[in-house]
Amino acid sequence: MLLLPLMVILMAFRKRDVPAGTPKWVSSFLNRIKLELLLGTYGLIDGIIGLIRSVQLGGPRGAFVLSGFFASGGVALLIVYIVLRRRGLVQ
Repeated sequence: MLLLPLMVILMAFRKRDVPAGTPKWVSSFLNRIKLELLLGTYGLIDGIIGLIRSVQLGGPRGAFVLSGFFASGGVALLIVYIVLRRRGLVQ
């Protein structure tokens, strides 16, 4: 369960480049989109809502594991966004 956040954080330290020969509209779209922020926010919200519902309904252990997985992935992606922003790779 800890492997996903660790790998995502390590991948944040790589430089983001658009491959050569990519059309201009694709490269501008990829530069504008904040995919890490979008997926991080979704994962964190989904995980928190899942944990709350699992506690309210007395769900099985698997429900807590799945919600915790999404929440930890969301936190990791938000950390990736912060690291990329500080390095100046994302506006």
